[in-house]
Amino acid sequence: MPLPLTPLRMDSPLLRRVVGQLAGLAQDAVSGAVAEVGVYRQLSAELAGPELNATALSHLLTFLAVAEQGREAGPGDLAAIMVSAGRRAEERIPLSDVLDAYLTGARVVWQAVIAAAGPQDRADVESFVAHLLAFLHRTTVAITATYVRVHATVSSVERDARHALCAALLAGQDAGNLAAQAEFALVRSYSVVTLTVAGVPSRPGNTGELASARRRVRQAHDLVERRHGGEHRLVAFDGHSGVLLLPAADSVSPEALVRDLAAAFALPVTAALAPAAEVEAIPAAFELAREIYELARALDRPAGLYRLSDLMVEYQITRPGPARDALEAVLGPLREHPHLLETLRVNMRYGLDRQAAAKALGLHANTYSYRLRRIAEVTGLDATDAADARVLASAMLASSTRRNPQGRNTAEPRR
Repeated sequence: MPLPLTPLRMDSPLLRRVVGQLAGLAQDAVSGAVAEVGVYRQLSAELAGPELNATALSHLLTFLAVAEQGREAGPGDLAAIMVSAGRRAEERIPLSDVLDAYLTGARVVWQAVIAAAGPQDRADVESFVAHLLAFLHRTTVAITATYVRVHATVSSVERDARHALCAALLAGQDAGNLAAQAEFALVRSYSVVTLTVAGVPSRPGNTGELASARRRVRQAHDLVERRHGGEHRLVAFDGHSGVLLLPAADSVSPEALVRDLAAAFALPVTAALAPAAEVEAIPAAFELAREIYELARALDRPAGLYRLSDLMVEYQITRPGPARDALEAVLGPLREHPHLLETLRVNMRYGLDRQAAAKALGLHANTYSYRLRRIAEVTGLDATDAADARVLASAMLASSTRRNPQGRNTAEPRR
């Protein structure tokens, strides 16, 4: 409901004194904002001087025009104010600082009016206050709405540019032009982190799942780019899986970042890290990180961040070559006996604890022991013998981690 307003008497002695010093009042408002709002003290002289002074004077003239007509400001009156708010959003000046500066300037104007008023000007002061409050109401709403809209557009364009930059770096493409377009300064070396969130679909099947995925994307960008000071970090994440490019000399450990992501999502996150000695080595590091992640997943390791040092032996066993082929051949005779393969897999997990292994399989202990004897008969290797058990465990590992092309992450991170 609009405030009841009466026209402001521009011919009153008070208003004549105020209007007579309008240009100086605009400059005072700008000076007050620059002095009190930190980010405005850092602005270039070009912006802090002529542009802001002209903007402040335009705002004052608009205020007086609508006040003289005894009405609230409408969309047409606020066009210049909205343009100014849009510029501040494009310049990445925080909205809190924009509003702080604007209201500081308004307070300077109000103080000037009070200083110029005498006891006889009370009615004009009350009218001025009513119009000022109404004007500030409409302008702060317009500034906020415009800023949020422009900032969302700018952020979307910037995020798309950074996503394209990340994809180019992972693919080994020349990323110089993309870095310039994204206004992103590359550092000398990066760590590549692949990550996947457990318990969520890779492709959302309904509106609720899509909303949750979008929330996780927002949380990931907030954590990586803001809370952890991500000036030189890149994120390509779709709410289920993705890639982070972190400066090798990052102040926050990747383990801490992965823990924070898991806490924000309230879901387990499994990640793998591989360092790149230089930007050109990012594709090779990306491939290694994916291999480490796939190995941790195949081994059913708990959520967390894994490096090559965590899985060195397992990684080497699963590399292509005659040794892996020979290890896989060890299990060949068991392919026709799936129940024996499952028994061997459980045996590898529980080791000497036969009672626990039998319980996991839902078998009597005697039946479980019989199956172990059958494995020895079929393969020629005894799972209860330490040396043979190492060979069987290596064979299971080599077999279980053979690549499945349909199960791999794509080379380009999804949005």
